[in-house]
Amino acid sequence: MRIDLNTQSPAVTADGKTGKAESALRSSGSRVAPDEARLSLDHARVQALEAQARNYPEVRQDKVEPLQRALASGAYQPDASRTAEAMYNEMLASPGGIR
Repeated sequence: MRIDLNTQSPAVTADGKTGKAESALRSSGSRVAPDEARLSLDHARVQALEAQARNYPEVRQDKVEPLQRALASGAYQPDASRTAEAMYNEMLASPGGIR
């Protein structure tokens, strides 16, 4: 079986009909411009969200400090097997997985 990478398949719309690309290709005999996708996000909104994210600290001290105190005093004693299971499940869920 031979595959010709230079041929262009006809454009088909969601309703199964061939689109303008095929008829343009037939009538002109030339190639049609490649498909193009544009995302229309409000640039100002993206910048505002980015600035907002930058204002959050990398480490949330308000959460870390009480946990450090509880750990130091012995009040917090995490279950080792539950911690290991959670770490394992997190690795399985990550895109790289376990190698």
